Amino acid sequence: MLPIVHRLKRRCRADYAAGVSRWREITRDNYWYMLGVVPPLDRRSGAFLCGEPYDHVITDSESGGFDAVHAGFVEIGNRYFGRLIPRKQFPEAAEALRAFIGGPHGG
Repeated sequence: MLPIVHRLKRRCRADYAAGVSRWREITRDNYWYMLGVVPPLDRRSGAFLCGEPYDHVITDSESGGFDAVHAGFVEIGNRYFGRLIPRKQFPEAAEALRAFIGGPHGG
């Protein structure tokens, strides 16, 4: 695995453990490496979740509902971002990032 991917994983895990919802800017190589490491889940134009979950979170304590947390990645123009995020939050968070950055959808 690329050394930069190890650093990215450590930073994303630290953000997640601290309860911080932060997109980290990554390199193009990191984005494409992560796209190929396991089959993607919830792949859409210029964005995807890694197929293997990192964790699970309770979404409804009364019903026992939960959501899987995955590594999510977004391509905006020539910029790339990643973070750990619950699957159900990913589509909206990816679009919010695109609106904030103001760039086109990726490939």
